[in-house]
Amino acid sequence: MGMMIDFETVPGSTPSEGLAVSNQYVLDSSVIFRLENGESPVLAQAGGFPRAFFGPPNGSAADNPAPGQGTGEFFLTDDGLTIASADPPALIIGYGRPTMAASGVLLDVDQQETYTIQARDLSENVLATITIADGDPGTGDGVATPWSFDLAEEEIFSIRIQGEGPAPGRFDYALDNFNPHSAGVTGEGDYDGSGQIEQGDLDIVLQNWGTDNFPGDPTRLPGGGPFDGGVDQNELDGVLQNWGGTTVPTFMVTGVPEPAGLVPLLLSVAGLGHRRQTALTQR
Repeated sequence: MGMMIDFETVPGSTPSEGLAVSNQYVLDSSVIFRLENGESPVLAQAGGFPRAFFGPPNGSAADNPAPGQGTGEFFLTDDGLTIASADPPALIIGYGRPTMAASGVLLDVDQQETYTIQARDLSENVLATITIADGDPGTGDGVATPWSFDLAEEEIFSIRIQGEGPAPGRFDYALDNFNPHSAGVTGEGDYDGSGQIEQGDLDIVLQNWGTDNFPGDPTRLPGGGPFDGGVDQNELDGVLQNWGGTTVPTFMVTGVPEPAGLVPLLLSVAGLGHRRQTALTQR
């Protein structure tokens, strides 16, 4: 369940500009995508028709990420309109089974835009919130800004992403490199603090596998990676899925929820839970 969704492949379909994305990933990753008005988000293609955002140079090129963002050719956007008279509905990612962690990148946070990302429980109560605004480190024209949730219990049933611009309908973005069940895919994995994700980081994970005493601060791995209380698959994913990459600022929420009961398998977004105290850490 740790597969990253980069929208370069779509189960049962061929990725194409404007393709509606809804339940194609439910069997592989137990997630569905929808807009809050019940419609489906669509794929945008780098350099194609302007559906998601205007990227470099200087916000002039349609759906053009900045160089070196690692976002590939396709990414997910909301209603596929870059200019509208009203804000598009929020993007909702619903889970068939709850998760404790998720991560991804938002492309093109600029032009006085602010994005609110919420992790929600079965009743859509907010468990944790990330706010990313134009001017924050790691944002900019066509830049992929990483974010992640890493809670202590599997109680995230949906993620809601809503943008706000300087005027109605005046924001545009895309979601990419989404990992529905791991916080370790957004620039994490630099556990030796070298600035590069490589053999030294893998050695640290393997040498400490199964322990709860990673070197350094017990609540932070060397280099700023997430530590969930034990060295396990989450930390290994941070290395393997980012191998050869470099570290970047990440907007991350960690929380310590109360134990949750068993929840039935659902394919819709709704539910009940408890609000948690969370901490926002920007690295």
